[in-house]
Amino acid sequence: MKARLTKFTYWLISATISLLGFSACAATSKATKTDVPEVDEVERPLEDIRVMYGSPTWGYQADGRVMDEECKPIKGIRIEVKLERENNPLETKIIHSDKNGKFQTPAYEDNPIISLSVVDKDGRKRGGDFAPTEIDLTTMKPIFDQSIQDEWYWGTNKYSNLQIKLTKKETNNE
Repeated sequence: MKARLTKFTYWLISATISLLGFSACAATSKATKTDVPEVDEVERPLEDIRVMYGSPTWGYQADGRVMDEECKPIKGIRIEVKLERENNPLETKIIHSDKNGKFQTPAYEDNPIISLSVVDKDGRKRGGDFAPTEIDLTTMKPIFDQSIQDEWYWGTNKYSNLQIKLTKKETNNE
C-alpha cells in the first residue's frame, strides 16, 4: 500500500509540473493597461512583448576644466579622448574646451576611456603656447552614476571635475 501511495504522489507531482510547463507556453499574456482605466486587463500577443538578449551595458564619461598656471580657463583646447575597444585597442575621439575651459565627453557605451591628451593646437592664439599633457584615467576610480538607467543600461562611470592645468612651453633661446 505504501508503494502505491508513493507512486501516486510522484505521478501527481509530475502531472502538476507538466501542466505548469504547458501553461507557461500560452500564446497570449495578460498585461495591465494603466492608460485605460475602464479596462483592467487586455489580451496581447507575445510578439508585442519586448525580448532582450545580450549583456547589460554601461557607459564611460569624463568632464572637467582646462586652465593655465594662473587658474584662468583656456578656450578651444583640443582634448583627445582615447578609448579602449575590443577589436581596435585604441580609438581616439576629439572634443574641445568651451569658453569657460569646461569640457565633457559623451557617454561612450561599453568603451572605457583610457586617457585624455590635452593639446594646444593653435599656439599663442589663446593666451599662450602650452605644453601637451596626458591624464591617465586607468589610475583613477570613476563614480558610478545610475541616474540614467533602464533594463539593460545600468549607468555611467564618470570621471568628474577633472582639473587640468597646462604649463607654457619652455622657449629655447639659442
